[in-house]
Amino acid sequence: MREAGFDNRVIRLAGSVGTNSLKETEEILKKEFLSQDDIAFLILHYVDDYTINSDWVKQSELSSDNTLINDLDRRMYKNEVNQRYIKLNEEGREHFNGETSFEAQRRIGHLVEERLASLINKNSNQSINSKDLPQFIDTEIKNKIEALT
Repeated sequence: MREAGFDNRVIRLAGSVGTNSLKETEEILKKEFLSQDDIAFLILHYVDDYTINSDWVKQSELSSDNTLINDLDRRMYKNEVNQRYIKLNEEGREHFNGETSFEAQRRIGHLVEERLASLINKNSNQSINSKDLPQFIDTEIKNKIEALT
């Protein structure tokens, strides 16, 4: 990207997705105050974490062990059982204190989810449960699309 003339800001934001961005995501989450670029980084990272193909999200629901799950959990489970990702998943143990890549991505993704929901709640006087954030985002996107038609 650098060779193509993109500036560092664009390169950083483009790199906000996937397991390679987890360490930087954790560093951003440690900050008390976030820059606009930090927030953009977290949003891009999070949306990539929970999206499954081009599908709209499913509602959060109670799993068989009574844990509330959402599409972030569903996506990480889908990745964990995908035979193409077994090596990548296990390699995470070296980098995430024994966690697999997808265990770390799920844990960090839920931390991002909580931070973003908190920011939305604080800045808009809403009360969004962090587990419902994928549905909130999809609803906002659908509303924007509808407004354009």
